Amino acid sequence: MKTRYLGLIILFIFPIGQMSIDIYAPSLPAISHDFLASSTDVKLTVSLFVVTYAIAQLFYGPLSDQFGRKKPLITAMLIYIIGTLLATFAAKLYVLYIARFLQGIGVAGIMVIVRAMISESFKGNMLKKISSYIALLFSGSAIISPWIGGLLQYISGWRSVFILLLIYGLISFILMLSLPETHHKRAQFNLLQFIQNSKEIVTHCTFLSAICFQSVVLSFFFVFALQGTFVIQKGLGMSASAFGELALIIGFGVLIGSLINKTYSTRIATLQLIKICFSLMLLTSIIFVIFSCLFPQSLYLMVIASFIWALIATTAGPSFFSLFLSTFSMNAGLSNALSGFATYTLVGIITFIMSHFQQTNLLPICIYTLFASIIAWGSYFAIKRPLREFS
Repeated sequence: MKTRYLGLIILFIFPIGQMSIDIYAPSLPAISHDFLASSTDVKLTVSLFVVTYAIAQLFYGPLSDQFGRKKPLITAMLIYIIGTLLATFAAKLYVLYIARFLQGIGVAGIMVIVRAMISESFKGNMLKKISSYIALLFSGSAIISPWIGGLLQYISGWRSVFILLLIYGLISFILMLSLPETHHKRAQFNLLQFIQNSKEIVTHCTFLSAICFQSVVLSFFFVFALQGTFVIQKGLGMSASAFGELALIIGFGVLIGSLINKTYSTRIATLQLIKICFSLMLLTSIIFVIFSCLFPQSLYLMVIASFIWALIATTAGPSFFSLFLSTFSMNAGLSNALSGFATYTLVGIITFIMSHFQQTNLLPICIYTLFASIIAWGSYFAIKRPLREFS
């Protein structure tokens, strides 16, 4: 019962990181208009959030290993709430930058510690099960958040988006107060041991492969949020709510992919499932690039391409996630901190680069799916032997 209660609270809290991007994306053009800023300057609020999120995770891992999970988790949520409150009332763009910086620091702690609590509290098939639920929650967030964000933007403006995030953060904070402590073997910080453990983790092929895959898949959703909202609203002249509706369709692709994984992850060997998914990702990406050259402003192509690629990528995602958690369960805090740092540093770099590409056609998004598919294949070959053992 205790584990079930912990699982329910974790599942409620877990979407906060991705939701802080997805629900915000439809408002980017409106924020650009309100602050008289360029689209590149406004997109920096996303890159700043992601990079801060990445770097701050390095500190939360050792802190939660030394002081336990609960107190640092509550502190991180308080920082997130303060940042969200500041964003709600931001009158200048630089204030919004500060707010997103604080949100990134807060979300970093929440995600590192929650993942560590999952590693410590669930094993074997139960770990696979909760990993599938997390993937379903991710898809649920991907479905609902942009649609809600677009609707809020259409009805009452971008500040209402942060008000909703503030309410979500406050409810999560109240729930966290009743969480049990899951880390009882406290250890004093030892720099040499920290360096040695970090070296063992970051040179492990499972870690490197998982980071590559997670980075390119997460970046796809960030690139879609950054580029797609401007393509829809500026290139095609549609509304913020229309972008939310499009994101709703993509979210259903994520949901279907998660359900496929939940159904077949215990029936098909992990290696085989990932190989099938990566082959389909590469094939569809090549087709999408060709068609985007022929129809650069086709709404139908954007919907179909994003839907199919998201479906395939998230079919493989939970298998990578459970593999990573089970491999490094003995160093849960540190491994999740390093994973988060590496993943979101790469995501921040990729989204920053992609924010400078043309915003009125589909070609940059489709080229990115091809790039991501090639990286995914590289991660598959790097992890081939460990995956065969895991299967």
